[in-house]
Amino acid sequence: MDNNININSELQTVKEIIEYEIRFLDKYFFYSNIFNKNKRDYKDDDNVQLLQEYFQHSNQALSVINKRTDLLSRIKSQIEKNCNHTWETDLIDIDPDRSQTIKYCTKCEKTI
Repeated sequence: MDNNININSELQTVKEIIEYEIRFLDKYFFYSNIFNKNKRDYKDDDNVQLLQEYFQHSNQALSVINKRTDLLSRIKSQIEKNCNHTWETDLIDIDPDRSQTIKYCTKCEKTI
């Protein structure tokens, strides 16, 4: 059982790293698209060349996002499968006038 706990801990750490990577790459891809749409409006100088060099990998970034998203999904599935769930019930606000009851695991964040 200790080995399973250690593996789940490692998976949780990797999950958090991948989530961070995806957020970063999403922003990179978003700003790359904005730059590419507007670059003809910029005066061609060293600054534009630096930005072009930085954003030259946007296609690869999209590929990495897709691969990381798939991996993240599989990691979450394994974490949920191996989790010794601790369920908690809570109310979340849907809007100022309504709330909804949810039940979730405090360890793996699975909701039911």
